[in-house]
Amino acid sequence: MAFAIWEKTRCCTCSRICKLLDLAYPVDDLLIGIRRNADPELENDIASNVIVMPHTHRSSRKRVTLPKPKKTYLAVHRQDYEVYFKRLQPEAFALLRALRDGKPLSAAIEASVKWTNKPVGRITEQLHDWFANWSSLGWFCRPPEQ
Repeated sequence: MAFAIWEKTRCCTCSRICKLLDLAYPVDDLLIGIRRNADPELENDIASNVIVMPHTHRSSRKRVTLPKPKKTYLAVHRQDYEVYFKRLQPEAFALLRALRDGKPLSAAIEASVKWTNKPVGRITEQLHDWFANWSSLGWFCRPPEQ
């Protein structure tokens, strides 16, 4: 009986709050470089990944070096009228994408294993930490009633 309930349970990522991006370049590194360039005093505040772009005079800006191509998975989300980004491991990205698409947790884990070719044990041992973090960021909402 309990298993049947979990088979029907869906976890909904709030697409209006969190967007998943599959990128060919580390855009997050580029944004951090631009932000550092715009205000060097923010150097110690970069870890928050909040995107705040103060306007500066054009002559005071240095040219930011473009990053080399590198497969990057990001979740971009809003919180308190601020935009944040979080880099994701490929298996976490695949899991979130499957959940966003309405798959139950068991199918999302399976999709993550297939997409990344990572052992299922590697994914399941990280589930608690991932869900604790993602939940604290408000990435989940109640699925629509069927």
